[in-house]
Amino acid sequence: MKLRPLNPMHRYSVAMVSIARRLSIPDLVSSIPRASNSLIIVTNGDSEDRVLIVLAKTLDGKHMVDVVFPEFKGLAIFDVIGEYVDRGYNRIVVMIDQEKHSLKDIIEYIKERVSHQGSINCFDIMDREAFIEISRATRRSWIGVIINGIDDERFTRHTIEDHLLIAAEKCNLISLAKSSKSVDPKAMWKSLNKDQQLEVLRTLTSNHDLTRTIFRQQIAVLERLTK
Repeated sequence: MKLRPLNPMHRYSVAMVSIARRLSIPDLVSSIPRASNSLIIVTNGDSEDRVLIVLAKTLDGKHMVDVVFPEFKGLAIFDVIGEYVDRGYNRIVVMIDQEKHSLKDIIEYIKERVSHQGSINCFDIMDREAFIEISRATRRSWIGVIINGIDDERFTRHTIEDHLLIAAEKCNLISLAKSSKSVDPKAMWKSLNKDQQLEVLRTLTSNHDLTRTIFRQQIAVLERLTK
């Protein structure tokens, strides 16, 4: 999978290019004119830009996917999801953090908000993944939702950093077993220096089995995007 930022000057787009270069895989980020009907919407971005590089490397291939870091963050993106359908994207993936919400509340909110954006033809739920088919005017799009987070009571909230910390533990950089039950995953990830974070990302880009295990829901949805 190759990534093409829609807003190349956005700070997360710039960071994505930078980390791809540091990982010696710069070709995974493209600047060619739009040539894709597939889109990834990243509603946070603190670490998702880096994780996308890892996932793109794991999902090796030539499938080009546009990436956007929108103004609307978190669940608010579903109030405007129809705009991306109108732009001609027939396959859309939305990445959101669970944070402190229950999965049930998130799914109910998404279903309610998307129903205001068009007609829902299909709505399937699989743990931390949702698959929606929506019709809007003359367009029909498939929307895959990735809910970042891991069920681990030691984390005070659930974000993409949950996954990165599990990888960091595999690299022997941290020991979650010795942590209290009040770990803020974003704060703990940021406590690692840049070289340590890069070591984690390098390990993930070279060990696809590990990446597929730790980023299970992300891979499951993105594989459907690239088929």
